[in-house]
Amino acid sequence: MEQEFAGPMSMFDEIPLPNVPSEAKPVTVNLLLGKVAQKAQRHHQPYLREKTHLQMADKNLSTVCVPDSNEPNKNILASQCPNLMYIYLENNFLTEMTGAFRGLANLVQINLHNNQIAVMDCFEECTQLRKLYLEHNRICRLEGL
Repeated sequence: MEQEFAGPMSMFDEIPLPNVPSEAKPVTVNLLLGKVAQKAQRHHQPYLREKTHLQMADKNLSTVCVPDSNEPNKNILASQCPNLMYIYLENNFLTEMTGAFRGLANLVQINLHNNQIAVMDCFEECTQLRKLYLEHNRICRLEGL
């Protein structure tokens, strides 16, 4: 059942978050590796460090804001794939993006359309960002561009 709003929300109103399906999952190193996960572990790190494009569309992702267990100050994307330039995260169940792209200064394009994002405040370090696709989300606040 969808909620109906009596009028426009102010920035002080609580943002209603959508229900995320039970099959939605956070991003993991194995998801980042894809088929490379089947190779010996010594191949993993060089493969991820060289990645400039990350295709994670239609993966039922609930979040990409996952701290790396080896580098707690960094999220998993920045610590595992520091050279990313293009990220495709469309058609998932992403709701929270705070700090998602911290440490990814080379990002040129981010595709986040068809998710359930309400607040976008994760672009402070994206100084090279040229294209940002956010259509079909629930965005009520956009910061850091």
